[in-house]
Parts: sequence; C-alpha cells; structure tokens
Amino acid sequence: MKRPVPAASLAVAALLALLVGGCGGGSSSSTAPSRSVRPSGPAGSKVVACRGDGAAHGLRATAVDCASARKVMSGWGHARTCSLAKGESRGACSVAGFRCQSVRTEEGVAVSCARPGEAVAFVKASD
Repeated sequence: MKRPVPAASLAVAALLALLVGGCGGGSSSSTAPSRSVRPSGPAGSKVVACRGDGAAHGLRATAVDCASARKVMSGWGHARTCSLAKGESRGACSVAGFRCQSVRTEEGVAVSCARPGEAVAFVKASD
C-alpha cells in the first residue's frame, strides 16, 4: 500500500520547480526588467527577471514590477520572523501583504512569496 505524499512535500517540490525552471544563466547591467525566456507563471501572466542584490539571485516577479519585487525581497531579508534558524529546512512568514515560504537548498534559501494574482521568487545565497 502506497503512503500518501504530504501536502508540505508537494509545496516544496512546486517551489523548487518554479525556482529551477525560471533561473537563467545570463547577467545584465540593465536595471530594466527583461522578459523571462521560460516563464514560470500561469499562462498570460507577466513574468519578469529582475536584478537582485549581492545577497540574492534569480529574482523573478509575476504581475509585480521589479521595484516592488525588490522591496518584498528586502523585507523578507530584514524580517526576523522570516529567517530560518540553524537546522531548520523550511519556514513561512508574511511580508508587505505577501505570504512567503522558504526552503533551504545547497545554493542558499529558495523563497517564494505570493498574494492573489502576484508572486515574487528568489534565492538568498548561503552565508
């Protein structure tokens, strides 16, 4: 008899698929958002790759401008409730009206924040 897959495992898998599927390898000196080559959002949604900061990469915004996405990313980084304690593999918190879920990976912490119709995703590099 097969054991059912916990909902948390499915959510983590979906978050990782979103981040891995949307990560690009190029870099740009432009501050303007660029269209994602492989959108990671629903059909018809506007998904853009935004320039992050030195501590994070792979910043993607769905139906959100890059300035707002950077504010969410910065808010997540400064919110004590969002940091993962040593030994924790995942967490959740709220930032600027977004509900964020985070998962520790080899690259750092993969973060996905969403509210109805909008989403922000990024990876905070390991310390």
